[in-house]
Amino acid sequence: MADLVTEMLKLLPNDKAFEILEMADKSGNTNSSRINMPKSTFYRLTGIMEEVGLIRHERCRVELTPKGYACFKAFKKFRDNFSALNKILNAFSTHTISLPDEFFARLHEIENFKVIASDSLNPLKPQKFLMSHLRHSGEILAVTPVLYPDQSSLFKAFDDFRRVEMIMAKDMTQAFRATIKEHRNVKLYMLDFTPPLSLIVTERSFFMGFFHVHGGYDFTRLFFSSSPSALNFGKDLFEFYRGLSVEIL
Repeated sequence: MADLVTEMLKLLPNDKAFEILEMADKSGNTNSSRINMPKSTFYRLTGIMEEVGLIRHERCRVELTPKGYACFKAFKKFRDNFSALNKILNAFSTHTISLPDEFFARLHEIENFKVIASDSLNPLKPQKFLMSHLRHSGEILAVTPVLYPDQSSLFKAFDDFRRVEMIMAKDMTQAFRATIKEHRNVKLYMLDFTPPLSLIVTERSFFMGFFHVHGGYDFTRLFFSSSPSALNFGKDLFEFYRGLSVEIL
């Protein structure tokens, strides 16, 4: 029997192979007449799949085996994550996309996003967009690697929020500890390293910012999503960094 991993790697970039597996998963079975592809292509691909045990032929129909079902789900998750990664890399082509390892397996959760970018007429567009969303929020969870241009306005508005939790690098906490201490609804955490991204999560919004490949945080481009899956992703990412930090206020 052919090696499963080797054959799956051959199938990964083939959209037609994925279409066969997806149709078989959705309908319970499929055949060449239900998929828009030449019969020769259909039989060549299903022959490979049957050889490695992903499918079986039943009365001229193709059905997923239990092994095929498990492989298809893993295969689909890989494709979905890679599709999301490709979108993010295209949107932030000159940036370092650095996440904890386990979050790369969850990129499909943040596939639906927008880029809020500065332009010549509105150089502070990302900051203004961010602040407009924060003003309608009750809580803020934030990881802050750098000082934002409008960070002082954010600090002044802290009393308007029910809950604020901020994670900062050590060299930043000293500068703002006294200011933040005035707000009883704020918790401050310290990291002993500079996080490779910024993030802000509210009840309705998730924002991320990244560093340029050659260093320096990019204030001109902001990742934004309001999908439920993105909010969960953002909250879990905040919890990851909070688990590495020390509460100091």
